[in-house]
Amino acid sequence: MIKKFSYFFEKYLYNLTFLGVLLFFFSEYLQISAAYKFPLNDELGYLDEGIHLVDISYDFREIVNRNRTPLLALVISFLSMNYNNLLKYVEAPGYYSNDYLSLFRDSQIAVIVLTLFFTLLLKKHLERNFNSKITVLFFIFYLLYIPVTLHIKEVLVEPIFMVLYMYFILLLFEVKDNLKIKKFIYFGLISGIFFLAKYTGLIIFIYSWITLLIYRYLFKKEITLNISFKQFLVSFSLLCLMGSPYIIANLSDGLSPFYSVNSKIIWYSSWPEAYDIIKKYNLNFGLELLPEDLKPGLSYYLNNNSLADTIDRFNLGVGNLRNDYTNPHDLAGKTSMIFSCLVFLITLNIYFVSKKEVKKYFKKNLYEIVYIFSLSASLIAGYIAYSPISNSPRFHIYISIPIIYLFLHILDNLSSFKPKRKYIRELLNFTSIFLLTYLNLIFMNTYFFYARVIGFIKSIFNFLAL
Repeated sequence: MIKKFSYFFEKYLYNLTFLGVLLFFFSEYLQISAAYKFPLNDELGYLDEGIHLVDISYDFREIVNRNRTPLLALVISFLSMNYNNLLKYVEAPGYYSNDYLSLFRDSQIAVIVLTLFFTLLLKKHLERNFNSKITVLFFIFYLLYIPVTLHIKEVLVEPIFMVLYMYFILLLFEVKDNLKIKKFIYFGLISGIFFLAKYTGLIIFIYSWITLLIYRYLFKKEITLNISFKQFLVSFSLLCLMGSPYIIANLSDGLSPFYSVNSKIIWYSSWPEAYDIIKKYNLNFGLELLPEDLKPGLSYYLNNNSLADTIDRFNLGVGNLRNDYTNPHDLAGKTSMIFSCLVFLITLNIYFVSKKEVKKYFKKNLYEIVYIFSLSASLIAGYIAYSPISNSPRFHIYISIPIIYLFLHILDNLSSFKPKRKYIRELLNFTSIFLLTYLNLIFMNTYFFYARVIGFIKSIFNFLAL
């Protein structure tokens, strides 16, 4: 019965349902954004940088902010051409001109449109990786409802970056064994947009190539070093071409092409300390004005922090991680619920299907599994070190999105394996669909589908204890 329903759904209802999901989130995001009236903090930086790009006629040598890469600022700059009075403050700080607020509103909508556009591109690649289109919808719903919703109301690049992040990973998996240069041309272009959106994209690009080379020469041993070098050169050159506004801005000030202020913050002990130093010595333009004893790095950290300070920082980071992932009302806590559900379902499937098929699956997808686990482990370590300085839910994005994808991929493949008895497969698939659907209902109404159920269960145990 499940198999017949799945066939009917995928043949007749899938694309219609996907369109409905996009329209639902477009409407939801618009409502969330409309309730958010004024720009704050980093949003002001993006808006002002967009306006500044028009004022300088896109002379990238004059980009003044190295805290962020300019993809969103470029989008805002095109929108700002429709307005004449973009003075931030009309009378006093906090009082914005009507045109400035209109630009803010247009930028909110632009972030929503770009996020859903890249989701549309992502869908095609998810369909190549999942056997069931139902699984595609589950993953897209998770992606749009949990991590993306977090910042969608704000004019920040994070929602766009989240979808690009997953898109980049899927492209990496598709080209890992490929010999054709043209595949790496597209991979390089997307990598460039990924970097242009956020500096973290460059770090993940470099990390990905390191793991790819290790995989090719320690395990596959089928692609020559010459071909790999050409592929890397093509993709890296296109990344630099797409990221040229950021690179030109750095080179024009005599900085490293990939200089980033945010990469220095980790060496300081607190955000106030880092912020004061950045502001006082204008680190957007490099370290030249910074006294030698304040230059960020390992030696600075060791000179200003004892072993006890380091242990306290580690404990605080671990505590933040634990608190975030155990709170069901938080972004990370919701992800933990999905993760726990997937682990349970995967364990059930492994128990009932052929162990030979399971081993074959893990062997075939060894690179994907090792890549995602190693990337997430590295990001967890970075979160523990960084969160005492600037604890933010956005850090969970980089850890959670690929992990949820991987476990859905494992479950999706195990669900296609035949157990000894047919009715067991029907029961396992039904259980999976039910639990994942119920999780989505929890996210839509946490109180009704989670809090009330937990309260009911507790009342039963309390009654039995009397």
